[in-house]
Amino acid sequence: NHCAVPVKSLVFEWAAINFLDKYAYSNRATDYYDLLIRDFISWLLSCLNQSFKAPGTSEKTNCGNEWEEKARNALKSAQMACVLESERDYAAATHQWRRIFGDRFQYVA
Repeated sequence: NHCAVPVKSLVFEWAAINFLDKYAYSNRATDYYDLLIRDFISWLLSCLNQSFKAPGTSEKTNCGNEWEEKARNALKSAQMACVLESERDYAAATHQWRRIFGDRFQYVA
């Protein structure tokens, strides 16, 4: 909500469930949350304009594309944060994560 991304919560939930179902490292997600977030945003971009059937209904929901620019910016920040963390520049990595999640994102150490 920090970036006011125009995506329906149902779309976001559907995407998260489907991503984790297919994510090769989902069993180690808590060890590598940085890579998980980066990979989720990248995968989310592959869902642009796709439709899916809402669980428990026959209603189709379109993911739309209004959020594409913000997702691309978030992906760039996540990619940079991952690089900075691998270089142990945690202050700079935290700055990148805060561009996505806001100032309440805790310092990475």
